[in-house]
Amino acid sequence: MRPNPRLAFTARIKHQHIVRRWFLFISCVACAIARRRIRHITHTDIRSVLKSCPNFEVGVESLVEAVPRVFPSHITDVMGLVDHTFILSLRGCETSVPSNLVKRSTCILGELLDSCAPGEFKTGPYKHALKVSFMHAVILDMAHNSGFRHALLIEDDITLHNRNFSHTFSTDFQHLLNSHAWSMIRFGFRPYFLQSEGTSHCSTICRCLIGQFGAHLCRLQRSGCDLRSSDFYVIRADIFLQLRDRILDTQQPTTRRIVDVHPMRTFKNQWLVLPQVSSQKVLDIPADYQIGLGAAYVHKCAGPRPLPDVLLQQASS
Repeated sequence: MRPNPRLAFTARIKHQHIVRRWFLFISCVACAIARRRIRHITHTDIRSVLKSCPNFEVGVESLVEAVPRVFPSHITDVMGLVDHTFILSLRGCETSVPSNLVKRSTCILGELLDSCAPGEFKTGPYKHALKVSFMHAVILDMAHNSGFRHALLIEDDITLHNRNFSHTFSTDFQHLLNSHAWSMIRFGFRPYFLQSEGTSHCSTICRCLIGQFGAHLCRLQRSGCDLRSSDFYVIRADIFLQLRDRILDTQQPTTRRIVDVHPMRTFKNQWLVLPQVSSQKVLDIPADYQIGLGAAYVHKCAGPRPLPDVLLQQASS
C-alpha cells in the first residue's frame, strides 16, 4: 500500500510545529536564566557587603534652645510627616533635628561606608559622586527593609534658605504625601539643562505644574529632565529598590550611576518644592549661581501663569 502524500505532509508540518514550540520554550528558559545571571552580576548584594561594615549608623542629635534652628519651622513641620529621616554625613552629622524627630532619624557615616563600598564606586574621576551615590543606595535598601512608606534623605553639607511659605503648606504637603500622585518630592534642585544649554525656553519634559496641591508644590509629569541635586528629597516606598538598582547597575557607564545625573531623572511624577529650599555648600558653581538657576527655572518652567507672588521671591533673594 502506497503512503498517502497528504498525510505525510501533514505529519511533517505537525512535527515542525512541535519542534518550533520546543525551541521557543528552551529559548525563553535560556533568556530567563541569562537575565537572572545578569542581574546577579550587575547588582551589588548590599547586605553581604555591609556585614563587614558595622557602626556606620549613629543617632542624630536634637536641637537645643541655645543653638539656632537649622530648619525653618515650616520645613520641620513637613519633616515630621515622613516616616524616617536619613542624614548623609562624612564623619558625623552636623545637621540637627527637632526632639520629636530624633527617634525617627539616622545619621549615616560616609567615611565608614566608603571603606565597604565595592571598587566600582570608589575609583576613577567621579569617585566622590559615586561614593555618595552608593550611600543613597544603601539608605534606600535600609528603608525598604524597615518597611517605611517613605523616607527623607538629606545630605549634611546643605545650605537652607528661609523662604516665606503659605500657612497651608504643611496641609498641602500632607495631602500629596498621602496620595499616589508622586514618586519623589525635591526640596533642592539644580536645573542643569539651563546651566549647560543656556536655553531661552523650557523643554516639555522639564515643565512643572502647580495648583493640585497648593501654590508651593509643582509637578513634573514626565521623566527625563536633567534636574540634578540629591541633597534634600523625599522618596516613596514603591521606588526604593528601583532607584537603588539603577545606582548599582555596574553594566552602565560610570556617569549613568551617579544618583542625580541619571538614575533620579528616570522617574516621572516628581514634585518640586517652590521656591527652592536648599542648595549645596560645595559645588562647581557659586551658591549665588545655584539660586539664580533655581529662580530662572521658576520663571521659565513653572505654570500656569501668572505665577503666585510667593513663588517669585527667590529671584529677589
